[in-house]
Amino acid sequence: MEDIKILVKNPYNKFNCTTEDEAKKFIKILYDIGYAWWDNRDYTEENYWNHHKEETCYSIEHGRIVYGYKSRYPPDYNIINVKDLIKGNRTPFKLHR
Repeated sequence: MEDIKILVKNPYNKFNCTTEDEAKKFIKILYDIGYAWWDNRDYTEENYWNHHKEETCYSIEHGRIVYGYKSRYPPDYNIINVKDLIKGNRTPFKLHR
């Protein structure tokens, strides 16, 4: 959990969820560490995964959870596979910035 707390603070880190189950788990983790949706919606009501499906990425902007599609981010952003974080794997990539 400490890794996630640190990683979400970097605006260049975007978190990709390839399944809706991963999205639900990740959003719950973000709520557990103090973040909420940009529109204040309860995390159990909506996860927005269906908007971009396997391309869905989440991040923290201005202290709130937001989402977008993976291919919109430039190459200097870090696309982090949430599956690896949920399994407890250490960051298996070089972080930029």
